[in-house]
Amino acid sequence: MSKFKRFILYFGIEPANYELVKPKIYWANLFITAFTAICATVLITSMYISTYFVEGIAANRPVYLMGAILSIVVVILALFYGRKHTWIVVPLVYLADFIYFTYGILLGVVTDPDQKTVTFIVMLVFLPVLFIDRPIRCAINTLLYIIIFIYLCFKTKTGAVLQNDVIDAAVFGTLGIVSGIIINRMKVYGYVMEYKLQEVSRYDQLTQINNRNAYELTLASIPDYAIHNLSCIYIDVNGLHELNNEEGHASGDEMLKFIAEQIKMYFGEELSFRIGGDEFVTFVVDTSKTKVIQDLDEMVANIEQAGYHVATGLETVDVHRLSIENLIKTAESRMYQDKKQFYKNRANDRRRE
Repeated sequence: MSKFKRFILYFGIEPANYELVKPKIYWANLFITAFTAICATVLITSMYISTYFVEGIAANRPVYLMGAILSIVVVILALFYGRKHTWIVVPLVYLADFIYFTYGILLGVVTDPDQKTVTFIVMLVFLPVLFIDRPIRCAINTLLYIIIFIYLCFKTKTGAVLQNDVIDAAVFGTLGIVSGIIINRMKVYGYVMEYKLQEVSRYDQLTQINNRNAYELTLASIPDYAIHNLSCIYIDVNGLHELNNEEGHASGDEMLKFIAEQIKMYFGEELSFRIGGDEFVTFVVDTSKTKVIQDLDEMVANIEQAGYHVATGLETVDVHRLSIENLIKTAESRMYQDKKQFYKNRANDRRRE
């Protein structure tokens, strides 16, 4: 039962993974909705204009006009509101479904009931594949329009045309629902795989912190995070090589994981990076230097209490004179001074011993 529930709600994908890619689904649906609505507006408007020159389709003029106006509404909502308000994307998808399904139904059972329905049958195959939503909602939505269409067919059609349209709606509606679920499952599964590949490429697997690749990709945009000032903290782990040699790499790994957790706890995860084997860099946005120093001192004290040691360098710069390269270079230089002092003190302690 749980597998079936997971399938009808999440395409059989783990709910947590589905939640991870929901923003991707939203943006994909927004793009598809806007693009489809633009195309529909052009095509339906062309058909509307044609009614003034082709007598055989003149009866469809009100339907074409309605379709064109509503498609323009979808375009406006998608382009001007969809980017700012993600909540509107799902209603837009179902509004688009309503427009295109209703358009097909009206052409099939109102304006020309004596002919076989073509447009609505095409929509039954096309629309469930086009938009991505939970399988149960997609199926119910499509099934609702099939029922409405068949009901209206019995009200307006007779004979072989009625039989053909009812059979086509049932067959192609089922095909659309099934193919929609299968194809959209493949899309969502692809989004999940893409997300995980990006996560692997951007996260250090040992410490679960942003890696060198993420650092290089993010570096140019880091100044944009700050409004008032930006601080850079350069951290180098002291004694990693010696610990690996004396107690094994597992002990060294535990030290690195502990230090990474301390960095994330005090300075957040978004702008914290492991850029080398024993080197970390973190950026602090719009925080006074006094506060950053206080947090840094507390973090270093916690690390030392755990039996580890780090060398640190800090620089804080106002945004109006910010150079990200100079900021990092200064912090790194101060870290090396701290590291040099650490080993100098250790050497003096050994001589006294």
